[in-house]
Amino acid sequence: MAIKKEAVVKEIRELTDHELNIVNSYCSTGNYSVKRTAELLDFQEREIKTVINRPVVRSEIGLRQVAIKKNFNMSEVDILNRLWEEANNVEKGSNHNARITALVWIGKHLGMWQEKKQEEAASYTYNIVNYATASQLPTEEKLIENTQEEVSILPANVSLTSYN
Repeated sequence: MAIKKEAVVKEIRELTDHELNIVNSYCSTGNYSVKRTAELLDFQEREIKTVINRPVVRSEIGLRQVAIKKNFNMSEVDILNRLWEEANNVEKGSNHNARITALVWIGKHLGMWQEKKQEEAASYTYNIVNYATASQLPTEEKLIENTQEEVSILPANVSLTSYN
């Protein structure tokens, strides 16, 4: 017994103006929000959901999502080429600050200069508090002698600060 296979032919049609308006708003929300689209167009959410679930509309949204993803897949060379174009754009309406910024990014990429590293310049401050009473404090002469001795044992990158 042979099984008949019937071909399912889907109707391919253009989007109506209403559907196109909804697709444009839906894709422009950034996170594809039905609620935000309904607010933008002043429609009810169920109407937006009904239109979005149509096969023609779903395929259009899918095509737009693929196009957006392709724009974000740029290579290092593509980015450098765009930066170079921006750096050399001296036409009317171009921005001088954009040209300078593009040159800075190209220079950083080429290793012309490095950012300051905070880890190398790390310093530590130790506060030593003496809670002794006045009778327990050493005399000023002893403090000066002790300070001179302490300085000689401190490492080269440690400084002694006096708050007297």
